[in-house]
Amino acid sequence: MEIASAEVESTYKNRDVESAIDIAFYRPLGFKLAQVFASIRATPAFVTALSGTVGVVAGHLYYYDALALNVAGMLLHVLANALDNADGQLARLTRSGSREGRIRDGIADNVVFASVYLHLGFRILHTHPAWMIGIIVIAAAASHSAQSCVGDLVRNCYMRFAGRNGEIDMPDEIAASRAHATGVQQKLLLRIYGVHLAEQNRLMPALFAFVRSNPSDRARDEYVRQTRPVLPLTNAVATNPRMLLLFAVLLLRQPIWYFIAQLTAFNAVGAWLILQQRQLARRLSMNER
Repeated sequence: MEIASAEVESTYKNRDVESAIDIAFYRPLGFKLAQVFASIRATPAFVTALSGTVGVVAGHLYYYDALALNVAGMLLHVLANALDNADGQLARLTRSGSREGRIRDGIADNVVFASVYLHLGFRILHTHPAWMIGIIVIAAAASHSAQSCVGDLVRNCYMRFAGRNGEIDMPDEIAASRAHATGVQQKLLLRIYGVHLAEQNRLMPALFAFVRSNPSDRARDEYVRQTRPVLPLTNAVATNPRMLLLFAVLLLRQPIWYFIAQLTAFNAVGAWLILQQRQLARRLSMNER
């Protein structure tokens, strides 16, 4: 059992940034799926595409005001999330990870939640004015994107400064890579990734500046020490809590509350993270001078 646990943990990004649900459920399941896909020589890109496809179907099933179909959608959504874990674990298991793979993974995640937002939005059009639903859905989707950007950046900064190779790229580096890219697909992926990085940079410029400054070991250690206690909040605006909230409102047949929670509670967590990380990054940068 210990050997098996060690094998699973070898495919973690970093135990500190893993949520309890991931450690207890998704990572073990994802590892088993990754082993199956490795045995048939499936690529991480194939698993990513499969995850996105299953997730889109799940989102469609949320459109119907029928509990049986909604539960079927929940089960498919859980499978999609397990596959989303499996693609990264497969990449680490087979040592085939790449920047393009990470970008595809992020796109698949966004496509899945786009399906969720669109289908839930159309569902509640039957009971609420169209103009109001349009505003709420668009605002919630924009909030979701910002919250995800913030949580992802903080986790990756933590991993980088904790010596775990956090996956952080600078916008100018991606622009240069895109200029030298030859394939149409690669250029498109880098363009999409550049938009994601630009949003992160817009939301947290002080943290990007701190990373770019190549801080001293002392500053890195201090960043890790002060960020470790807030890592649970980065997971609070990640996929698992969103899914739990989604499942709850579907079971209660009150899907509009999903959007309201995004605009209130989730935004409050995201705003606090931005403020905390901005103050920390500025303080550490000042101490470096």
